[in-house]
Amino acid sequence: MRSKLIPIGLALLAACGSSDGGSAADGPRSTTPLVPVARDTAGGVILEHEAGALERAPRIALDSTAIGEVMADSAQDDLSRVFLGVALSDGGFAFFDPVRSAVWVVDSTGAVRRVLGRRGKGPGEFGWISGGVARGEGDTLAVTDAQNARVTLLHPAGGIVREAPFIPQVRGDGFSLNGRLPDGSWVASPASWILVGTGAPSIGERRGVPIQVVDPFADPARRDSVGYLTSVPAVKSRYRMMGREEDGVSFAQFADPGRAFAWGGAPAFYDNRSWQVVRLDAGGGGRQTVIRVVAGERTPTPAMVESLVVRRRSDAMRPLPSGQTRMETADEAEFTTRNRPLAEVISPFSMAHVGPQGTLWLVDQPVPGEPTVAVTAVDTAGRLLGRTAVPAAWRILAVGEDRILLRILDEDGVAALRIHRLRRD
Repeated sequence: MRSKLIPIGLALLAACGSSDGGSAADGPRSTTPLVPVARDTAGGVILEHEAGALERAPRIALDSTAIGEVMADSAQDDLSRVFLGVALSDGGFAFFDPVRSAVWVVDSTGAVRRVLGRRGKGPGEFGWISGGVARGEGDTLAVTDAQNARVTLLHPAGGIVREAPFIPQVRGDGFSLNGRLPDGSWVASPASWILVGTGAPSIGERRGVPIQVVDPFADPARRDSVGYLTSVPAVKSRYRMMGREEDGVSFAQFADPGRAFAWGGAPAFYDNRSWQVVRLDAGGGGRQTVIRVVAGERTPTPAMVESLVVRRRSDAMRPLPSGQTRMETADEAEFTTRNRPLAEVISPFSMAHVGPQGTLWLVDQPVPGEPTVAVTAVDTAGRLLGRTAVPAAWRILAVGEDRILLRILDEDGVAALRIHRLRRD
């Protein structure tokens, strides 16, 4: 599918609110990064920002006009299913295309450099991928293939570097490599949190799901648990899909169990019951650095559910590409949405992206009915580098140091992948 590259007008961002996710009522913004107060504890160091820090963080401007667009190679390509990518050190991006079962590598303007792989079981071929791609040293890319039970390392400038067996199933849920550590191992955490229909709350345990450090290329292969993601209890719910109604298990609306990744040379994760990021001590011993913002909790409202129902019904009625099967009708989508319990507190984050130079971009949990989603930049010293905002209808696929890859649907429902510049003062 080809879509013509057009400017995204300033009026769109103006309609969505200010470009940093705040409003004029937020008060003055800092022009320099906000430095946290550090205090030592028995378990490590806490770097804490006071209440209101997010509202005072420096503004990061999102250019309203795209600097490039990823154009499909053929009429059979469908980029609407691309869900996660990584930023490369030269300003480009890489992402996994579920339709082709291939890794696309694009430059800083979106021009396609190469497409690596295809669907299949042979070398350099991929099956079912739920975790996208992960970036390692020298922009080496790791693809965790649950269907073929292996990890493939690729280089953007070439092809396969090496492959190794990898069993990604742990207690009924898939794990994927999320980022490389200095010793050559990788951080792995759940690739998918889809529990509906599994029949048991495998992630609703008291300690949550383990954060793992793995090296599938070692001899013997290494696999160590180094901690646990904060547990978000799974709840029983009723759902309808493909003409049947069943009991299942899911997370409450607006809850998210978190994600582990490599950051600052160590395993890290975000705690999704409060605004904080935890980085484990690379030297072991259980010590950790906690970056925390003292902020008020957001609680869900009935209006959010109604907004979500409207969106889910609309998604269920969108025309499907040829050969795809609809998983749920509009009525089924509404039934499932209304029968999922609400979380007590809205999760602060929905995703974390680590830039090639180590900037951590934390994406807020989208809230139905709100026009924008805020993104916060943090460095390894715990400083708040700034905040920007993206229209809620745009899907954030990857964030680099100064540009962002977005999936945007036009008025006809055609997906385009566009690159916008981020400008820090």
